[in-house]
Amino acid sequence: MAHGHAAPEHRTGAGVRGDIRRAAYPVLLKLRDSSSETVNLAVPMWDKMVFVDTLQSLHPMRTVRQIGEKSPMHSTAVGKAVLAWLPPDRLERFKSQPLEAFTENTITVWSTLEHELEKIKLNGFAIDDREGHRSFRCVGAPIFDHRNHVVASIAISAPQDRLTLERSLDVGPDVAQAGLAISKKIGYGIETRVIRQDAL
Repeated sequence: MAHGHAAPEHRTGAGVRGDIRRAAYPVLLKLRDSSSETVNLAVPMWDKMVFVDTLQSLHPMRTVRQIGEKSPMHSTAVGKAVLAWLPPDRLERFKSQPLEAFTENTITVWSTLEHELEKIKLNGFAIDDREGHRSFRCVGAPIFDHRNHVVASIAISAPQDRLTLERSLDVGPDVAQAGLAISKKIGYGIETRVIRQDAL
């Protein structure tokens, strides 16, 4: 997936969130039904991720997120999927903040996190390997707008026994494709296509 830039903070306002939710819902539903796992949609707000939509797993044992709930960026798949595509100047602003540990797997050293973000950019998706909660894993991917700015992310989450690390790697491309599908619905690639057409 092409590198994007971070949208300004005001792009995560209520109107934009509503637009992304409406565009994302059919994709969220398809991913939930194909994976049978909880699917979440989140947007960045300053140094947190805010969950703006969630579709619950079809399994009785599942992860649950509340709409409006906030989570740290460094310990979640939705957050790391956004951090990976921030331009260096935006990422630099986060480095003055400590990386709080929530489990023994939480990344708390910036150099380690930066290495992880490079892997995420290479793979196209992020894995929360029990970094925010000891019992759950999540797999997330970025969502870009018409300016190729990262404005949101999508993720599936499930108990660790069901969403093993091997399965996380297997479903990662599906989550990335879902993120790309939502991105295209909100205009991702349009600016690039216009520039190319003007260059002809």
